[in-house]
Amino acid sequence: MTREAGKAPMTGWGQVLHFFLTPEIEVVNCARAGASARTFHERAAHHWWLRLYRSM
Repeated sequence: MTREAGKAPMTGWGQVLHFFLTPEIEVVNCARAGASARTFHERAAHHWWLRLYRSM
């Protein structure tokens, strides 16, 4: 879910990451509310991205 910037601090880095990248880079925000980088890694939620990246 994408939240309005005015809802901070209940916004995540995925909502602002595109401000720091060049326009040709697409940001896909697949974060879950309340998840941390630790739980993201523990749940192996990044494996889908690694498969996609390696297939390119």
